[in-house]
Amino acid sequence: MKQVLLILMVFMVFSCQNTKTNKSEVTNGVPEIVEVKFHVNGMTCTHCEESIAKGVNELAGIEYVKASFADSVAIVKYDKSKTNETEIREKIKKRGYEVTGKL
Repeated sequence: MKQVLLILMVFMVFSCQNTKTNKSEVTNGVPEIVEVKFHVNGMTCTHCEESIAKGVNELAGIEYVKASFADSVAIVKYDKSKTNETEIREKIKKRGYEVTGKL
């Protein structure tokens, strides 16, 4: 009987510690949303805008994408823990457009 109680106590201690770890991971896992504005060359129409939005939205952590051929700008809001500027630039480049800088 003492062995069973001992095993249960050990199990409860490890269970409580594991729960505390998970809670801290959730607290630290709050998304850090950032916004970046890229200057993009090569857009000539609304289809270009849609193509960039579609490509960038394929990445994890994208919250918002708006491209404007009239302004040659792509605005992207994303979670820094899931993607980064380099990946976003690469997606735009794969769509056939050139990111020349940030605004």
